Amino acid sequence: MAFTNGKKIREFPWRQWLVMQFVIITLVATVSIALFSVGHMLAVLSGLLIALVPNAIFIWFGYRFQGAKNAQQIVGSFYKGESIKFILTALLFAVAFMAVDGMYAVHIIVGFIIGVVVGWVGSIRL
Repeated sequence: MAFTNGKKIREFPWRQWLVMQFVIITLVATVSIALFSVGHMLAVLSGLLIALVPNAIFIWFGYRFQGAKNAQQIVGSFYKGESIKFILTALLFAVAFMAVDGMYAVHIIVGFIIGVVVGWVGSIRL
């Protein structure tokens, strides 16, 4: 926690956010294997991880610095984190689509959408 004029600035609870996403990924993967097959589950899991891994890297970059004295470092870190997140997401999608059979492509996208929505909801709730 950082202090400013005697008041505490609350840090983003990134550890809780990552644990929450991991738990939801496990639940979604379990449900998808129960409803479909192992191939479908792996495709959904790939999409979920395509959403989670770049977000985790962005959080690591984005929340390294705090305070007004570090404003330029914070902005630079956010830009760097977002750039890496975008490039990594595109690369992971390319690898996933090359590695998975065409009939599972929709499941990769559905897993990614679920992962993004879970990240948004988790950020709002925390």
